[in-house]
Amino acid sequence: MKKMISLLMALTMITAMLVGCGGGNGGNGGASGGDVSALDALTTIWNKHAADKQFPSFGGSMENAKENAPGEFPITDAEVVDSTLGLPADQIGNIDGAASLIHMMNANTFTAAAYHVKGDATPKAVGEAVSEHLKDRQWMCGFPEKLLVLTVGEKTVVTVFGAGELLGNFLTAAKEAYSDVTVVVDKALNF
Repeated sequence: MKKMISLLMALTMITAMLVGCGGGNGGNGGASGGDVSALDALTTIWNKHAADKQFPSFGGSMENAKENAPGEFPITDAEVVDSTLGLPADQIGNIDGAASLIHMMNANTFTAAAYHVKGDATPKAVGEAVSEHLKDRQWMCGFPEKLLVLTVGEKTVVTVFGAGELLGNFLTAAKEAYSDVTVVVDKALNF
């Protein structure tokens, strides 16, 4: 059974990489993000999901995939980060860490990425660059319905595209997790 799950995770990651399948102020009592890492932000939000709102997923890179949890995503290859998570290659120099959480069956059903920005870059600017970049993407394996871009704390941006209901659950969890979540983009992806 473990081999079957590992094989399924590997195939999903390979497919996502090869074919690209891959505001207002919120908050109702969650903690302030401060300077939270990309992995901590995504993990905290995922853990705020009720058990019946979670779904089969994996996080991180193919070499270090985590089942049903976010994982660190390497940023050494800008093309892979773009094809899997949607971060434009020209933004890779603005981040120093990334994490991912992707639906096990289809990346276009749900793909979340968190990026920790560095230097003078702002989470909002990096998130808006992702939003602009995704509108021109050639989608395979179906189309995601919606895109969310959130900022958490001082230096973290979270982008998520996929099914509207799953993104609604994610936004609710983010607002429960962090009092300083700001919605930068909340839009339907029209094709």
